[in-house]
Amino acid sequence: MSDLRLWINNREVSAKSNQTIMEVADEAGITIPRLCYHPSLKPSGSCRLCAVEIDGYRGLPAACSTPVSDGMRVNTATPKVLEFRREILRLILQEHPRECLGCPRNGTCELQQLVSSVGIDFPYLVPTVARPPAKPGGNYFERDYSLCVHCGRCVRICHEVRGAKALVFREIHGRQEVSTPFDRPLEEVGCQFCGACVDVCPVGALREKIEPYQGKMRRQVMQVCEHLANIVMDLYRKEMALNRRSSLCPICGAGCRMVFELSESEDIIQAKPHPKGPANRGQACVQGRFLLKKYLQSPDRLKTPLVVENGIFSEKTWEEALDLVAGKFQSFGPDEVAVLTDARVTNEELYLLQKFARGVLKTNAIGCLTPAGHMATAEVLRKHFGIMAATNSLKDLNQAGCAFAIGLNPSASHPISGTYLRDATLNGTKLVVASPCVTGIARYADINLHYYPGTELTLISGILRVLLDDNHVDSDFAKRYPSQLEALRNSLNGYDLEEVARTTGVSHEALLEATCIMGEAPTLNILYGLGVAESPHVSEITEALVALSHIKGSLGKPGGGIAPLYGSGNFQGAWDMGMVYHLLPGQVEHVDASAPKALFDELASGKIKTLYLVLENLENNSLKYLEPYLNTLDFVVVQDVLPPNIRADVVLPMASVLEKEGTLTNSERMVQSVQPVLSPLGQAKSVRWVLVELARRMGHPDFRYENAAAVLSEIQKQVPAYRGVTLGGKSVQWPCPEKDHPGTPVLFTDAQPRWVPWKSGPPGAPEETVDKEFPFAIITKERLRPFFAGPLLAQESLVPLNTNGAIEMNPADAFSMGFRPGDTIRVVTRSWRCEGQLSMSHLLPPKMVAVPVKIVEAALGARDADGSIFAARIETQK
Repeated sequence: MSDLRLWINNREVSAKSNQTIMEVADEAGITIPRLCYHPSLKPSGSCRLCAVEIDGYRGLPAACSTPVSDGMRVNTATPKVLEFRREILRLILQEHPRECLGCPRNGTCELQQLVSSVGIDFPYLVPTVARPPAKPGGNYFERDYSLCVHCGRCVRICHEVRGAKALVFREIHGRQEVSTPFDRPLEEVGCQFCGACVDVCPVGALREKIEPYQGKMRRQVMQVCEHLANIVMDLYRKEMALNRRSSLCPICGAGCRMVFELSESEDIIQAKPHPKGPANRGQACVQGRFLLKKYLQSPDRLKTPLVVENGIFSEKTWEEALDLVAGKFQSFGPDEVAVLTDARVTNEELYLLQKFARGVLKTNAIGCLTPAGHMATAEVLRKHFGIMAATNSLKDLNQAGCAFAIGLNPSASHPISGTYLRDATLNGTKLVVASPCVTGIARYADINLHYYPGTELTLISGILRVLLDDNHVDSDFAKRYPSQLEALRNSLNGYDLEEVARTTGVSHEALLEATCIMGEAPTLNILYGLGVAESPHVSEITEALVALSHIKGSLGKPGGGIAPLYGSGNFQGAWDMGMVYHLLPGQVEHVDASAPKALFDELASGKIKTLYLVLENLENNSLKYLEPYLNTLDFVVVQDVLPPNIRADVVLPMASVLEKEGTLTNSERMVQSVQPVLSPLGQAKSVRWVLVELARRMGHPDFRYENAAAVLSEIQKQVPAYRGVTLGGKSVQWPCPEKDHPGTPVLFTDAQPRWVPWKSGPPGAPEETVDKEFPFAIITKERLRPFFAGPLLAQESLVPLNTNGAIEMNPADAFSMGFRPGDTIRVVTRSWRCEGQLSMSHLLPPKMVAVPVKIVEAALGARDADGSIFAARIETQK
């Protein structure tokens, strides 16, 4: 990209050959009006307001889409250009309501700014058509299309960046209008409710609901005059002093940097993604964009310590509560206390938690509340790579020849990964998606492999077999492991395509096409989600995925590698800080610890007598893993931001991540600083303060840390990969061995990790297979949940999973057989039958039918049916 010289308004400026006139003008501080242009989107040139004159060019090219050339002379404000812009602006204004005072965007509206900069010297009639009511955008935003200026930003970001394709241009009364496909509700068209469309809308057509913040005052105004409520409240907000602070969203492992808009009283009005967030690049999800502020400002937030007395909670002082907890902890012996967390605390607090547990409580029973099977997959990664972490950055996906996403629904467990995947596919990366159900990323995948739940290992083994047979093997890897590779090849002999297709339900042709794409790709990036993590065969599946990555020679290369995409906000940091019973800080094996085993087994055995839980349980679902074990415990202490929905003897109010300083590590190994956005509510305290006070009461006065910086200083001595991390400094991906080190986006660039050879077992024969007589595969509906649902989905997005029918079918199958929603149909298998009301499910691929497990088990008798696949035919009720 060589430097070019050009002139804009007779001013000489420099540019790169890949830039547009708009980008060069912005860098030079030269303002060119625009409406459809947005830096997150590809230029479209549709609004024509950025028209300029260029010497030697015909007409008035759009500055946003015209590339620069050496010696180009551009004029942005000639009489011809100004007159053209005024005419375009007149056409927009003649259909736009003039009710600016009552619009939430009054003062920040880009159309208002255009009128000010372009100027209007013409009269235009006020629209006389009645404005239709605004449509809901879930519980989060409104869609007032009467204010739409048809810039297309919302449609383009939904397609280009989010990949949801929930918004489209539709012809309505002979005009192109923004809508949803076939004008269906957002809940039914795959909307993620991420708010990206709201963030790019230049006017008030898409606007966030902020009534909860204005609630009391708005009600008072409405009592006087309902029609003036919007005007008064928006004028009040415009004049109100606002404060903006930046920090990280703690909900998932993406590490999204957000900008929080606060009132004078420190109420969060809005939370928006930071346009330059290093991990999220101006994007967020429904949780961070809309729900995080509600969690933090919940009226149920804990403000004082609580202790159970006579069966009810009583408020106590911190001294009383800590004295009680310290005394109880001292009454238990070594390894009788367990310390657990959901990892939504800072690295510094996680480090202190494991140090307090091991040094003060004398227990090694520590861990995280994780998705089922995560410990197993983490151990496989550690066995092969020496660490539990993603090997590459998501931004490398643009350099991948192919991405293989299995058991992953990004919008449910890691929404930002979906934006990187979408960007990569638009830039040439092939995408192979493997999932039993139709997820959002299936919309733009090159090939979808809709397999039967539970057959992941057979599917991957079949892919490995074809790659080996066709010699799509990295040459260096083949030279290093010739005998091991031959042993793997021999173990896969039973996985011919016909057998794999019969077992998994994926067609022979789809398997060949997928393996062809993977085989020809120079690098393969592997991403897996909750569908894999919650599989009973998770260890073997992870082994197969690691083998696939090695065979393709994708480790140590940009665009390659393997990454698990799920987990709470600082889940990676918990492993790095040693908040796992068999690891010390730096993921060093704890030589005094027993071999890895399920911590929950220790709880079930009764060896654990007391439990100390530290969590920011925002969405109230982390504790479901613990409920079966609580009755066996003598004493339970919970430190949380909200009252726990489980049994607890002492509850301590915790300062949220956004109410303290420290660092978080995201799923890409990126360490970022968090700054306090709010002051701790009531008497809420940080985990660091509580641990220091408890340690002092338990006879460990040397356990003393004044602030997060003091803890980070100790972490840097214990964890070499974090030595270059600074509090408040730049974001870096570990290993970062010194302060001036740029970080390590890609692991193993210097040397490939050693492959621990793995061999596949013989393919498991399916209980039943589909054929012409029984052409449908019956699965239990509950088995689809981990492949589609997840902690980050909006409740509205779960509508496709929460249908009322007893039997669910793909609409194409149902309509081709003459069925309609609500019909009573019969499922007939070789050994049992059932009947029920039909529902249409767009999550199900063709020839797959879902039936609730209780109905299947009732038809079978007492047999457990949750892991079975049945062949069936579908009949109308006679």
